[in-house]
Amino acid sequence: MTKRALCIGINQFVDRDLPPLKGAINDARTLSLMLMRDFGFDARNVLVLADAQATKAGLLGSIGALLEGTHAGDDLVLFASTHGSHIPDQDGDDEDGYDEVLVAHDHDWERAVLSDDELARVLARVPEGVRLTAIWDTCHAGTLQDTASASYRTRALERDGGLAAGVEVLGARYVSLPERYDVARGDKAVRKKPAKPTTKKKKKAPAGADHGAMGSLVHDGFPAVSLAGCADDETSADASFGGIYEGAFTHAMLDVLRRTRDDLTWEQLHARTKSLMAKLGLKQTPQIHVPKGMSGAPVFGGRARRASAAVTVSAPARRPAAPLAGADLAAVEREIIAHEQAGRWAEAVAACWRRVALVADAAEKVRTIEHLVSIYRALLHDEAAAQRATAEVLRIDPGHSAALAYLRAVGVPR
Repeated sequence: MTKRALCIGINQFVDRDLPPLKGAINDARTLSLMLMRDFGFDARNVLVLADAQATKAGLLGSIGALLEGTHAGDDLVLFASTHGSHIPDQDGDDEDGYDEVLVAHDHDWERAVLSDDELARVLARVPEGVRLTAIWDTCHAGTLQDTASASYRTRALERDGGLAAGVEVLGARYVSLPERYDVARGDKAVRKKPAKPTTKKKKKAPAGADHGAMGSLVHDGFPAVSLAGCADDETSADASFGGIYEGAFTHAMLDVLRRTRDDLTWEQLHARTKSLMAKLGLKQTPQIHVPKGMSGAPVFGGRARRASAAVTVSAPARRPAAPLAGADLAAVEREIIAHEQAGRWAEAVAACWRRVALVADAAEKVRTIEHLVSIYRALLHDEAAAQRATAEVLRIDPGHSAALAYLRAVGVPR
């Protein structure tokens, strides 16, 4: 079984009329690290696309590459954090009269619009038996993946409400359709009004139909777990949590996973994320769709199972300092998260090594160093540092199979 992930985060856009975001790249990077550290994703199978890498062509090509060569039993993750928008429905498959839009770095209303129809045509190539999870942190994201939801409604502005201490909503991840927008059909540009909004569920297309929207694919047996940061009538917030910029939905989802050591099902993750967002005062409602046969499936294919460390760390020659209070460890862990989410990888590395020194449990030391190896390899591209860190893992746990395999693969004798 192979696990692969494509994590997309876009803060900056070529079109200067599109408001920049602050937390989207942090969202993609933080999730990618969590997948490698906690869920057994190999760094070579995790791709982060940020800003200029995440053009319309780059996104479609990378999604195609994510699917290429996969086999039954593989787990795939597609995550996107960016603006969302909509255009008038082009083929009559959306009952509200709009096609949803994922806003790419080079989004252009006339030449580079990435609609849900185009996304669906690429994602429809998922091989049978491959498990795909699609996670969307954009405005009105429910329609990207769940148009037959019971909560399907027309669009509205974000609702007001009190926020928890330290939480600040910076703005909505939404860009409106410009008045000048025309829909080109052949060589003639025509103005098209959207159909009248409705609460009626989409009709199931006849067997063998070439579905356009992701919603149709999902509800006609498309094998994807789908999570979205908000309902169809809501905006998804770009926010600050104690000065750290993140998408509101992504922050809550990852915080739930950080606080949970055991495997969660997708239904449990959705319920806990929704509850946490309500406690934080965030007025958006995460959406979920789980296909038949995947109810109860573990999030991201299940957490990586780590063998207990075989030996404890040797006592240092000098007298050890007095044990530090748990508050000191908690402060270092908050520092690690803050540095990672801000992209300060050198500072994150230093804080991780401080955590190694603070924790007493050998298995926890190994887990932290495994995370360091992922940062060195996937983000800093420093193989020498990764090999030194791996050697430290083997000093603590000489039988660590993944560490031994990595050093063998890179030609380091043991």
